[in-house]
Amino acid sequence: GLMVRTFLAMVRVDPGFARPEEVQTFRIEVPDGPTGDRLAMARAHQRIAERLRQVPGVISVGLASSITMDGEDNSNPIYMQGTSGCDESSPRCWSFRRLKTVAPGYFETMGSAIVAGRAITWTDIHELSPVLMISETLAREYWGSPAEALGGRVKPFNSEEPWYQVVGVVGDEHDDGLDQPATGIVYWPLVNGSYGQSTISYAVRSDRAGTPLFIGELREAVWSVDPDVPLSDVLTLDRI
Repeated sequence: GLMVRTFLAMVRVDPGFARPEEVQTFRIEVPDGPTGDRLAMARAHQRIAERLRQVPGVISVGLASSITMDGEDNSNPIYMQGTSGCDESSPRCWSFRRLKTVAPGYFETMGSAIVAGRAITWTDIHELSPVLMISETLAREYWGSPAEALGGRVKPFNSEEPWYQVVGVVGDEHDDGLDQPATGIVYWPLVNGSYGQSTISYAVRSDRAGTPLFIGELREAVWSVDPDVPLSDVLTLDRI
């Protein structure tokens, strides 16, 4: 009886995404080159995303350092500064939080709702704008509500980096599984002042997801931009 009740409770949990059988995912690495030009790497990812959108049946394409529930746990200490008057001297205002980098289209592709503000744009990425997004559970914990979190400030712990402004709040992801509480997540732009990540996960929404022909067309689309880039971890979100 307890097992059945637990199962039914998990089924009712909103995982933070929609129709996972329609989302094809894979990982690719675009090196930033010998000069360490992270913006060139970001432009390469943008060209690949634009090419993937041209594949027949593709509805949307998004990028992130980690797909929901894929097991990656990139957590680091960060400062939160909000309406409670937090500053760097207050222990309450810093904690370990999951960090992800994202590019435009990720939340749309996953079916995640933006509950306040806006999403990160390619302009934010190319201009290294000090902006970020946070999950709803983090917004409520530190600012009381998603709306109040907009304009709040966040920055890496023990860093000379400037404060980053919260421009958007996204619905919660149960990144650690349906049997765990919603994960508090900070979403940085794909490239930012703190770091840029060359190995990125792609999410492609299509009713053709999971079919060998579709996967082959996605692979050819990537190779049309860079023939030296292999695809790894090719899985549907449903499989993950």
